[in-house]
This record gives sequence, C-alpha cells and structure tokens, in this order.
Amino acid sequence: MRDLWIGIQSIRPDYLMEHLQELYKDYQRTGRIPNLLDLYQIILDTHEVSKKRQEYFDVIWNRMRTITGVLGRVLDCEVGVPAERLLDRHIVLELDQLRPDEQNWLVEVLLMWVYHYRLVQRHRGERLRHAIILDECHRWFYTGKEYSETTHEMGMPIVDIFPTQFRDFGEALICTTNMPSTVSQSLHSNTLIKISGNQGSGVDTNTVSEAMGLRDDEEECIHRLRRAEWICKLSDYYTEPFMIITPDYPLDSNVSDREIVERLRNVLPELYSEAKAASQGATMQTILAIPRVSEDAAALLLDVNRRPFRGIARRFAGLGLSGRRGLLAKAELLQKHVVVETDVQLGTRRPTRFLIPTDHGLRLLESMRERTNLWCYIGHVSFEHRLFTVLCSYALRSNGYRTKMEHALGQGRRLDIYATKDSHSIGVEVLLAANNDYTNLLETLGHVDRLIIVCRDNRTIIDIEGWLNKTVRPELRPSIRVILFSQLMRDLRRNIVP
Repeated sequence: MRDLWIGIQSIRPDYLMEHLQELYKDYQRTGRIPNLLDLYQIILDTHEVSKKRQEYFDVIWNRMRTITGVLGRVLDCEVGVPAERLLDRHIVLELDQLRPDEQNWLVEVLLMWVYHYRLVQRHRGERLRHAIILDECHRWFYTGKEYSETTHEMGMPIVDIFPTQFRDFGEALICTTNMPSTVSQSLHSNTLIKISGNQGSGVDTNTVSEAMGLRDDEEECIHRLRRAEWICKLSDYYTEPFMIITPDYPLDSNVSDREIVERLRNVLPELYSEAKAASQGATMQTILAIPRVSEDAAALLLDVNRRPFRGIARRFAGLGLSGRRGLLAKAELLQKHVVVETDVQLGTRRPTRFLIPTDHGLRLLESMRERTNLWCYIGHVSFEHRLFTVLCSYALRSNGYRTKMEHALGQGRRLDIYATKDSHSIGVEVLLAANNDYTNLLETLGHVDRLIIVCRDNRTIIDIEGWLNKTVRPELRPSIRVILFSQLMRDLRRNIVP
C-alpha cells in the first residue's frame, strides 16, 4: 500500500495522509491490509465542505479515478510478490497494454520503491548490486517537468533524485532515448558514460554535443555516423571522445503472451490467482476475513473444488441450476473475489471456460472442511498444463492403459503421465510453450518404449521437432512423437494410440 501511495503523493500529501491513516486504523482493528482501491473508496465517501479541501478532493479523485479505472482488479490485492525479490532476478516489464499515463505512473512507483528500499536497508557504497534499464527514458526524465506547476509547488521532480543518488546505493541506471533534447538536465549531468549514434535533429545533436563536451569538429562527426557506429564519452578515466562499432544482434520478438505466462508461472507462481500467494515476509500473522456467499454460490464453489476440470455449462447442469441461477452464482463468486475465470483452448472450437479458486476461495473452502491440496499443486504448474495432463490420462485409460500421473523416474525427474498396457509402456510430457531447452525429454527415453510430447500449438511443435531432429540419434527418433493436444484427443477417441 505504501508503495502505491508514493506515486500520487505529489498532490497534497497531507490530504492523502489523513485518509491513509484512517485506513490503517481499520487495518489495526481487522488485520486486513489496505490497498489502493480501499484508499480510493474512502476518498469517494468523503464529503468536503470548505472550498479549499473541495479542490484537493477534486484533483486527487480525478487522478485516482484514472488509475483505478484502468488498472482495476490489478490493484485489489492484499498479498503478492515481495518487491525485493524482483531485485534478484532478470525482470522485463512490458507495459504496452497500458495507457502512457499509467505506464509512467507505474515505472515511477517502482523507481521510488527501489530508492527507498536501498535507503532503508542502508545499501551504501558504489559496488554494483543491480541495474535498471529504461527504454524511452525521456518519458520519465522529461525536461518539461522542471517547468511544471507541480515543480513550482513541490520543488525538484522526485524522479530527478534517482540519477543523483542511485550510484551511492549500488544501482546502475542505463537509459536510452531517441530524443536526447527532451531529457532532463539531472540525467545528463549524472551519467558516467554517454553513447550517441547518428541524430536526425540538429537540436538533438547540439544537446548531445553539449552533454559530452564535444568540440565543433567532433560534433560534426555525429552526422556522419552509420548504423552500429557510436561516439562514446566517459566522465572519468579516459575523457577524450572515441568511436565504437557494435555487432548486430537480431532478436526473435515474436513471443506470445501465453509463452510469457507459462514461464512466469514457474518463476513467480504467486503472481497468479490460482497459486497460493507467497508471504511477504511479515512477522505479524494477518487474519483475513472469510467471505460469505449464498447457497447457490457455495454449491458452485464446492463443485469447482471437487470437479476442477468441468466446464461451466456442465457444472450448471450437474448442480441442477438454471442458466440464470448459475450465472448469478458465478457472478457472486467473481464479485467477492472467490474465484477467477480462465479460458482454455481444447480444440478447434471456441475456448472452454473454467473457474479457479482464489486465496479467498481457498480459505472459504477450508472453513467448509474441504481439502484444497489440488490447488496447491496447480500453483507449481499452470491450470492448463494440469488440465491437459488429466484429460490425456483419462483418454488413455479409455483405451485400456493403466496410467499414473507425475510418475517418478528418480533423481528428481518425473513424467507427466506413465501409461502401460500389456508389456508396452508410453510416457506423455505436456509442453505448452517453446523454451529451446528440451534436454530433460531425452532422459525419459530409457524408461518407456515410446514418448509422446503434447503441445498446445503448431509453433511449439515446430520448435521441438527442429531440436529433436538435430539432437536425437536417428535410431531413437521414431520412438518420439510430437502432437497437438486436440489431435491426440481425436485419435484416442477413435482408439488410435500414437
């Protein structure tokens, strides 16, 4: 909550502090950690009489309405990933689906958090601990902020503190821009290394030349630079400008959102509502209220827990709920954040929609004396991965195979499915995204007669088959089959085992 509040404190912080203190009084009484949506709601419920406080209310309400309206449920969380964990990992934040205002706000919040974290932890000294790369840095270190109305009221923009003090905390700032003339003087003055390519504007060329301290003849060289040629200037050690040439680094930027989600589930499973949220390391044990739901909603939640891989339409029919009653029960669970919805593409038709309990839902189920072990397991792999595994196992059983999911092979290695029939054995591995490292697959070949690799899409199949054709010995290659999940289901329904 404190981290989110920092991003909007530039507008009348005393007014915000009043409401924030009220929220923390509730926290001390109930143990429920407040979030930005709670702050917005308490401000909405405020009725101001004086003209001055009404002005404060209008400004803060307008800015918070914009943030909460766009980010919505993203902000409605009580526990999540401890931000300090992100400092120990290679993290890329892609914000292209947010509007520019929300992108800028979120980046400034994160920068402010890193600054205060290092300050409180007393991480002093210029030993490099962490690096932050800001693309299009003119959006945050914008020279126009120096002349804004807020700057006149509050002093230097808060983001201009970072270039002046980050080095003392062991934080490196690597900033890129194609409009250097719009970058604030604070950033120009506090960078150790400056690198410039050819500039398309005379104003940008003059700015770069002034920032680097170039002579007139050296400034002229900027216009002559070709692709991958750069002028470099250090602020210490070697102070004369020099040219460097860099190789081209072609990148495959065609990465789907699903591939990103699949990798993040393994690295930070607590980001996802179906995983049990990780503790933030607080010493105080927080007791959160268990939501109350209607009889229909409770029946629906129990069915989700006991039959997790049913589609919503089948649930309504199995519970004897009409379409209207079922939708009302589902809407109640969603509104009270007891479940979330997810769509899974099982075939060529439209995706099937499933319900997954949230942390609130798991606590409610546990209060009903229901076992929730399955959802703890799903937190380590995606719901879609687990669903594909279960459906493949059921389909193999219908063809006379005995199956075991999560079959241990020794040395920490497991098969998603181990199936046997007579003296024949099959191993099934579910791979939902291409990851360019399939060496673990080869370790299973010594344990089964045939290995089936089940994929979600053709792109993953092409990637895996390309790797197999280069790596696997020719005599072993026929024992490995890579197949779409939808095709495997069709084959098994026709009693065709790959």
